[in-house]
Amino acid sequence: MIAIPIFVNIKGFLPITDKLRPFTTLSFGGTAIANSNGKFIYDDTYYEDDYRVGNIYSHKIKGGFYCDWGVGIEYKLLSFTVGLQHQRYVQQDIDTDYYWDYNEWDDDYEICKEIDYDEYKTFSNSLYIKVGITF
Repeated sequence: MIAIPIFVNIKGFLPITDKLRPFTTLSFGGTAIANSNGKFIYDDTYYEDDYRVGNIYSHKIKGGFYCDWGVGIEYKLLSFTVGLQHQRYVQQDIDTDYYWDYNEWDDDYEICKEIDYDEYKTFSNSLYIKVGITF
């Protein structure tokens, strides 16, 4: 899974000298999942008497809220930042079950389809260090 944060960044500088400038940085946005929203499908169905039976499991990862906050310093052309980053994700699980069921009204079996849908919200928090060149 490749998560790509898309955000707006705001920086506030407090220049001490022309060469030394401490700053704070704040970013808000969202996370896009690069590989088709991270969809994984496992199909173990087969056909019995021209009817499909078995299970299809589908797992999909979607992006969510993104933010980070940090403090740093620029010295001449170098930039150094440390901060905290927060990203949220949503995992959707869909279990589709095809099965034979006995119908007592007709005294016969019929094919049934049952869908179980679950959604899990998760997140990651991390510390980061950024070193860069200012131009």
